[in-house]
Amino acid sequence: MNNQSYYNTTSKEGEQLEISTEKAKSQEELVLDLFQKNEYHNFTPFEVLESLGLKAPVTSIRRAMTNLTKAGKLRKLDIKRRGDYGEPNYTWQLVR
Repeated sequence: MNNQSYYNTTSKEGEQLEISTEKAKSQEELVLDLFQKNEYHNFTPFEVLESLGLKAPVTSIRRAMTNLTKAGKLRKLDIKRRGDYGEPNYTWQLVR
């Protein structure tokens, strides 16, 4: 995964930083696994969150998807669907 899975914007240190970093890596692995199991499907961040059944902010899913995109594992598409707040959201797809 990405070398910087967790962005330490709250200046965590020590064990708390380690826990948050591991949690972010785990989320990236779950997101990637969802896309790999649904190779030809595209998802918005809200759809990923719902599909995984996680109790996490959608911003965490967006971060994971952005990191996976930067790593060349996902591709952002021009296709949009309405998200939970009624706004259009881009979709992503697995890079094959």
